[in-house]
Amino acid sequence: MKKTHVALGILAVAAFVAGSTAGCSSDGNSNTGGAGGAGGDGGAGPGPGPGPGPGPGPGGSGGTGGTGGTGGGSMDESTSCADAPMMEQGMGGLNNIVFVGNGFLQQAGDRDFWKVDVTQGDWLNIITIANENDDPAFIDTVVRVYDDTGNTLLATVDDAYPRVTTDSEMFYHVPETGTLCIEVLEFGDWVGSPVDKANNQYSAQVIPISFADFDGYDVDTEPNNDLATANTNLSTTNPQMNNPMSPFVAFQLLGGTFEDATDSDWYELVVPAGGVSLNLDMTPDGVGADGSNASNGFGSTGGPGAINLRNDTGLLVASVNNQLLQDGLDGMSSVPVAAGSYFIEVTRPPGATAGANDFYWMRLLVGDDTTLNPQETNDVANDLITGAEIMQANPIDQNGFIAHFIGGTLVEGDSDFWAFPNGGEPMPGEELTVACSSWAAGSGVRGMTVTHYDNGVPGQTQMEDEAKGVVWSSGGVGFETDNAITITTAGPHVIEIHNADDPLSTADDDTVALAKHYLCGIRRNTMP
Repeated sequence: MKKTHVALGILAVAAFVAGSTAGCSSDGNSNTGGAGGAGGDGGAGPGPGPGPGPGPGPGGSGGTGGTGGTGGGSMDESTSCADAPMMEQGMGGLNNIVFVGNGFLQQAGDRDFWKVDVTQGDWLNIITIANENDDPAFIDTVVRVYDDTGNTLLATVDDAYPRVTTDSEMFYHVPETGTLCIEVLEFGDWVGSPVDKANNQYSAQVIPISFADFDGYDVDTEPNNDLATANTNLSTTNPQMNNPMSPFVAFQLLGGTFEDATDSDWYELVVPAGGVSLNLDMTPDGVGADGSNASNGFGSTGGPGAINLRNDTGLLVASVNNQLLQDGLDGMSSVPVAAGSYFIEVTRPPGATAGANDFYWMRLLVGDDTTLNPQETNDVANDLITGAEIMQANPIDQNGFIAHFIGGTLVEGDSDFWAFPNGGEPMPGEELTVACSSWAAGSGVRGMTVTHYDNGVPGQTQMEDEAKGVVWSSGGVGFETDNAITITTAGPHVIEIHNADDPLSTADDDTVALAKHYLCGIRRNTMP
């Protein structure tokens, strides 16, 4: 399994949020289902949903729009930043400027280098086009950004956030005018195990973002330090305008910088009619690393701490800690919302100090009711194992996985029991993979515990981790909290989602955040 960012939200939610790179569809190897990928700015088209999800998914909102292929630009045979050629200037789909470099990673360990002139204050969308269909025979690109000399690493990215395909995407804020060196290498080389790939052509592209021209792209404008001065009238696009099949009704990308160590930024988000769930995806700080500890970093020298969603009166709806991103957290998932105004509050972490390039980039998507996992329908009866709700099973996929997605709300002391459908019980020798989140999805729940029952007897159980949620897997996710369940009897098998009722414990007490939702993906591996 690749060592790359796999979002908890992807594992736990049926409708996987589509990517923002133009023309990409969702990860075909994802372990859970979801919507297809994003089309370009000219209009989204349908894309295949990943994994064992609910079938083909509609396209998302679209990104900035690259050059549309590998036909233009220079060809690279450089070996370092010292002999890197300049990228060639072209035009993107919105008549925007795009800098392009095309090349081949011709053998294991081959690396290409490019240069591009940049201006202080620019926001750059840096992407590769090499493997839009996630084909293992094609190269899996990694991009690193250096200063002009190549001596100082500034940023690293493997896949997009959230993951779309193996093609790379990052958003970078330019702190000073000058020249950047862009390195393109293969994933195996990045983690220390170079491999040859038969299909090794790529197009690297650097796209300066014009916030005035790109619908759905916004950047913070000071002063915006509280609700009263929040940036309003932002550019939010509705993916359903381009693709009526899209499950998303609002799409927004936000970039911002911190003026000082105590700065905070506020933005208004207007949820349109039909919007019922909000997803917020964050991006990693730092420069990243390679080798056995390979990690991504978009180059921020100091990113956010808490990111809060508030209603129109300022009450806290949901919250996540951006500092936990490298620990498995990916952002808010399926936060319940309704039509009207909300506010995003981006704060500094406690004790922060100002750096040379303190910025953040995040994406918000508001979905209709088809983006929610199937929800509990009887909150009274399902408090007992005898009244367990019945999960809905997705069709078995080519790898032998059968996925089930569930969701609901939890007050303190509440339990929701979920049973497998008649004829769909896990069988001896199979494995159950479980991924659940509540705190890690932004909710105020602090005591969610997941328990597996076999013939009415409780077995594996675990309380949620703030960053990882609960992830029981046999490996490959990168932030497992326990092993997958090995099935030894014919059951019946039941999953309990419980919220601890412990008013004397500050650790388990729910917060004032209004959202109290949870979501889970439960997968039968019939061929472990």
